[in-house]
Amino acid sequence: MPNIDNIRDKNDQELLEELTSINRDMLDLKFKLETKQLANAFEIKKLKINKSRILTVIQERKILRS
Repeated sequence: MPNIDNIRDKNDQELLEELTSINRDMLDLKFKLETKQLANAFEIKKLKINKSRILTVIQERKILRS
């Protein structure tokens, strides 16, 4: 799980790509959870935390630009 400093080191394009990847992975994990194929439901929580961190950094950058 990347920490906030690692996320801040990435540029905007990398953050958007990672966000897209996380959204895709979350969708896959939710389908697996519903079909009882997911062994560790904590994976969804880890993805949500990473998504929140990325969105926080994106919002910080928007505030700094304005």
